[in-house]
Amino acid sequence: ILGLNSFEADTKRKRRHANNVNITLEEEYALLEVERAFTSLLTTLDPHSCLPLALCAAATVAHGAPNNLTEAERAVLQTIGYTGSVSPVQLSELSTPNGHIRYALMAGSVLHNPEDCTKVVPECPLTP
Repeated sequence: ILGLNSFEADTKRKRRHANNVNITLEEEYALLEVERAFTSLLTTLDPHSCLPLALCAAATVAHGAPNNLTEAERAVLQTIGYTGSVSPVQLSELSTPNGHIRYALMAGSVLHNPEDCTKVVPECPLTP
């Protein structure tokens, strides 16, 4: 992990993100640290990857019939910032918790049946 000090001279320079928000390198590294902490916690609390299964199923409902989302499904999708649009996941990211979640969301947005999510996330012993 690269420390912030190694990029100290560049931390005040603004960078443009895909969503056209300017952030400093320091802010970008802070966001990456939060993401790493979240994925570490997720790996510890959800060893069977049941969160990606739940997200896949919720995305299926959100895409097909958004008014049929339960309050819990809506809350989970809003918590992770799901907007209905998911960019494709690079092959190298599929083995990461973040990549797995993004892939499950992407698959859920094109599937028509939440039960099909068990094929996307077979390691979870639960069903949607």
